[in-house]
Amino acid sequence: MDVPFLPVGTVTYPNGLSSPPALGPLFMEANMGRGILLWLLGVPIPIIILLWLFFGR
Repeated sequence: MDVPFLPVGTVTYPNGLSSPPALGPLFMEANMGRGILLWLLGVPIPIIILLWLFFGR
């Protein structure tokens, strides 16, 4: 019995690909929401905090 070598942690999906099938609009909407949240944390909030620290007193 000859079994092909699969590294530990390798997953094969039903469509024969090594990546999961697309989840459609739901996945895209969740991914966009995450991107918006990360942008808000990385751009305007630090600027508001810096402005408050320097000019808010």
